Amino acid sequence: MMLILMFVGLSVALIALGSQAYRSITKTAEENAQKRTSVGYVVNRVHAFDAKGAVRVEEVELEGQLTDVLTLAEWIDGECYETRLFCADGSLREQFTHAQTPLETAYDGEKIVELAEFEVEIAGSMIQVTFTHPDGATDTVHVALRSGGEGQK
Repeated sequence: MMLILMFVGLSVALIALGSQAYRSITKTAEENAQKRTSVGYVVNRVHAFDAKGAVRVEEVELEGQLTDVLTLAEWIDGECYETRLFCADGSLREQFTHAQTPLETAYDGEKIVELAEFEVEIAGSMIQVTFTHPDGATDTVHVALRSGGEGQK
């Protein structure tokens, strides 16, 4: 009887240990996917809108705080529209709107992924984007404007 109880006890302990390891692996995989998503999303958007004079960085006051906004312009039927990428309320956000429509609140954009901070700098035809993730980790990427056009600050 003692042998059976020991077998049951060790089986339960092994199951508990395995489920804890599984939760840890799943959490780490999810965090890595969030990080890759934010970086890949911004890089792909810049490449998609890469045209002379179409990429610029602005500082906009949202909710009493200066926020970097990466603005990507495109012309549709003779009208200028902008895709604006910015971080507000703990998320990377995207707003697509007519160029004359101002960005007024953090809730003007659609949530893309959780992000603590988003900093963008343009120097000539090179854009540097720094992402600060909710866990405090940072990623910095450099994106060259392939059109040869210089970004505007």
